[in-house]
Amino acid sequence: MAHIILIRHGTTTWNDRGRLQGWSDASLTPAGRREAAGAAALVDGVGEPRRIVTSPLSRAIETADIVAERTDIERIEVESGWRERSFGSLEGESAKTAFETHPELHPKSAAFSAGASLDGESTRTVIERVRQCWRSIRRADEPLVVVTHETPIRSVTGLVDGIDPIEAIRRRSFTPGATIAVDDARRSVKSGPRLNELSTDG
Repeated sequence: MAHIILIRHGTTTWNDRGRLQGWSDASLTPAGRREAAGAAALVDGVGEPRRIVTSPLSRAIETADIVAERTDIERIEVESGWRERSFGSLEGESAKTAFETHPELHPKSAAFSAGASLDGESTRTVIERVRQCWRSIRRADEPLVVVTHETPIRSVTGLVDGIDPIEAIRRRSFTPGATIAVDDARRSVKSGPRLNELSTDG
C-alpha cells in the first residue's frame, strides 16, 4: 500500500478570530506557516511522495506551497472535492454564535443532524464527495500528500478505521497543521488516531 499523507492546513486569520470559514478564503498566520513547515518536515520522513493534491481553498494551497518548497515534491494538483464543508451564508460569522443559533449543523452538538445544510452543505454530502476523492487516490496506488481540511480528514479516518464517517466527524478533532500518514504497515504518525484498518469500500 502506498503512503498517503493527510495534512490539515495551518492556522488562518479566521481560525484566530473564531470565524466560520467553510469555502471562504483566509490567509495563514505566521503560526500557520510554521505549522505547514512542520508538516513538511514530517513528509520528508514518511515514504517518498511524488505529488501533492490540495483543496482549492487558499489556506490549503498556501500550505501545499510551503510543503512543496521544503520537500522534493514538484507536482501540485488541485482537487475541489477536498474542500471543507460549505456553511453558505453563515461563513464569516462567529462560529460560536452560528452554532448556537443552528446547533443541528455542529457535529459535537446533541442536536446535530447529518442531513442539515441550510444554504450550505450537509455532512452527508461532504462525506460522499470525500469518499469519491479517497477512492480515486487509492486507485492511483502511489505515494502522495493531500492538503485538506478538518472535516475531510475526519471523514477519511472513519473510512480507514472502518467506522461510520459521521461518527468519526462527531468524535475526532485535528488541529491546524496536523499530519496523518498511512503506510505499508498501516501506521499513523503525528496527530490523530492510529489508522489501523483500511476499509474495503473507502
